Amino acid sequence: MSLPDLLFQQPGLRFDIPALRQQLAFSFASGGSGQALDELFSRGARTDPAFNEQCFRPDLYVDDLVRLLGRWQRATGPNHRSNHLRLTRILTTASTNKDTIELRHGVLRELLARVDLRAKVTELWGTLAEFKELLESAELGKRSHGVARRVTILRKLVSAADQLGTFSDSNSHLRVLAEFGEMLGASSAFQSLRSLLDFESQRAVVDLRLSLAYDGSIRQLELVAAREPQAKSLFGATVARWFVWIFSALRGYRLPEEEILGRSIQTVFDGVETDVLWFLQLQLDLEFYLAALAFSDQAKTHGLAVCLPEMSESEQALEIQQLFNPFLLEEPKAPVPADLHLPRRSIALLTGPNSGGKTRLLQALGLSQMLAQCGFFVPAGSAKLPLLSGLFVSLVHGQASDEHEGRLGSELTRIRRMFELLDFNSLVLLDELCSGTNPSEGEEIFELVVSLLVELTPVAVITTHFLEFAQRLEREGRLTLRFLQVDLDAHSVPTYQFVPGVATTSLARKTAERLGVTREALQQLINRKAR
Repeated sequence: MSLPDLLFQQPGLRFDIPALRQQLAFSFASGGSGQALDELFSRGARTDPAFNEQCFRPDLYVDDLVRLLGRWQRATGPNHRSNHLRLTRILTTASTNKDTIELRHGVLRELLARVDLRAKVTELWGTLAEFKELLESAELGKRSHGVARRVTILRKLVSAADQLGTFSDSNSHLRVLAEFGEMLGASSAFQSLRSLLDFESQRAVVDLRLSLAYDGSIRQLELVAAREPQAKSLFGATVARWFVWIFSALRGYRLPEEEILGRSIQTVFDGVETDVLWFLQLQLDLEFYLAALAFSDQAKTHGLAVCLPEMSESEQALEIQQLFNPFLLEEPKAPVPADLHLPRRSIALLTGPNSGGKTRLLQALGLSQMLAQCGFFVPAGSAKLPLLSGLFVSLVHGQASDEHEGRLGSELTRIRRMFELLDFNSLVLLDELCSGTNPSEGEEIFELVVSLLVELTPVAVITTHFLEFAQRLEREGRLTLRFLQVDLDAHSVPTYQFVPGVATTSLARKTAERLGVTREALQQLINRKAR
């Protein structure tokens, strides 16, 4: 049996099925609350997880990235509400299964190569989005008779089913859509659904005689005959139905045709309910691919490229060319891409001036590993990445108002948390390690952390502003470290590239001048107040 699971080779419904069935029945009967189904989808089962999202989701701003993907997707396709919660769930559920990643890569490669197939996916996603919106719309229930509303929903479902056959020429995993369409066509439940809709669309046949004037206006309209269709397989012959109604009336029951049709609609819907669950999941799976394509389109508008990385289970070094930070696609100027090579089981110490791109690099690197291990495009021209068992990202943020510890306490807390949550063979990205205390004590803690972190065999990048300390570590060679620094041009301006070595200056004076924090500039501000 070919079921339309586009994310995994072994198909399965990835939700709380009893709760979803209950909400689906309520939505079909009277309309939903607008986002009740979305909330159930967001709590779906996490299949094949590899990373603990607590270790990276806040610092990589994954939720903000998903909102951007939704906006880029609406700019290139139907303007329907995206399920941000569900897409976030998929993107944060990394996989160590290479076959799962390759399945998704295969679909994306085919969609990139075939514009017609991408159009079909977009159309099917739009139809399924409309179907879901009809299910959840309480407003439609207010405007429409109950039977008419449910018939409208079922017609949209059949429209989606009819589109499945257009994927028969696919060479990727998308071909399961056509196979699912064939299965639906042969099922008695779907045949009953089509019979019901045929009945509803041909409840009466009317013969008219028109008399037209020379200018095309109607002079006479005469009703010749009105009759019900001859074949109504779902309900039997017309005489049989009238017999049921008369018999019921004699017994004191009143069964209008709308009530009989309403009961028949519910019976038919109960028969296809499981198929509906698959269609709802399918819409979310398609959204994953459309969001990836929208990401690719957005990068192209800035002259950049995304890629499907080569993933390896061996001791593959982390190699990325033309890496960029996706959040910078929202900036007026295009991001400056960078190249990076990090051997397995290595720790790199990154130094350089403020605003030199260090934090942005860590964020881009973390997003790349996360996206790579869920089968998504990576923000780079090309990449070779290892399959890792964990991802830990800690970027420096402003201290929260409800934080009880000072900067040093917060620093020690995040170090403790890292060792509690981190697995062997992970990617570790730490921004400004031990910056919350004086240099002498900070250096001691730094050495302790690095010497123990080595035992977890990570690939790690750590930034620091302790330049003299970094230079001493480079000279002594006691710790197994690689040293990278922000590259500067002839005018000491950061190029946003990263080269071997340790920075000799943080360019604090130049940064202060650029931001207007000099004696002369501040004195002018004081003088203005004195006038």
